[in-house]
Amino acid sequence: MTRHRPSSTGDAERPRSRARRGEGDRLRDEILDAAEALLRETGSADKVSTRAVAQRVGVSSPAIYLHFPDRAGLLFEVCQRQFDTLGARLRAVAAPIDDPAERVATIGREYCHFALENPQQYRTMMMDVISGAAYEVGLDEMRTETGFDVLFDAVVEGIDRGVFAPNDPTASAFGLWCTAHGFVSLVIAKPSMGWPQTDELVDAVLRQAIDGMRARPAPRAAKAGKPAATTKQAATAKTPTKATKATKA
Repeated sequence: MTRHRPSSTGDAERPRSRARRGEGDRLRDEILDAAEALLRETGSADKVSTRAVAQRVGVSSPAIYLHFPDRAGLLFEVCQRQFDTLGARLRAVAAPIDDPAERVATIGREYCHFALENPQQYRTMMMDVISGAAYEVGLDEMRTETGFDVLFDAVVEGIDRGVFAPNDPTASAFGLWCTAHGFVSLVIAKPSMGWPQTDELVDAVLRQAIDGMRARPAPRAAKAGKPAATTKQAATAKTPTKATKATKA
């Protein structure tokens, strides 16, 4: 992406003294705080310009680029802050729940609540084609991504304990994510549709998806034999590595 640095001519920034040694990180945080505030106030990422951010912080517009490569990079970091918070929230709500199905439902519920509490950050990170395309990871890398790793581990445990059917855990976790993401994306994109009580609708959507994952009684007992690999080991073995993909290509 080509970066065009806006001219500072005519900017109405407040004069700011030269940063002392060690103040660079603090200025970076101030820039992020200002951009996040503007995103909330305007309700649109399109209205968060580097000039507006610079004016709020009290620096020249080009000073923004000492900390961020471009406007898209700044917005990404603003959203990444929230997604780091999301990962911590998912871990916190999942930790005390023993039942894997209930844990998955709780994770999904918290994900939906987060997205609806932070619609502009969510839209920028997950629904904006230009911003999203620049910061994607492959499906084979998703298992270690903050937030998704909590969901994946819950699905793996559910399969190993016989709560969920023995399907590919990566695909199962991805399907749950699609369900939650699809729901919140519709609510964010179509706010005037007159949605029913959000919490009740979230529960109904998630329960339907989770019930579809549950294990069904086997028609007959499995024969005794060699112990199977754990679900996580099997998933890792099935997922092609980047080197394998390159060889096949």
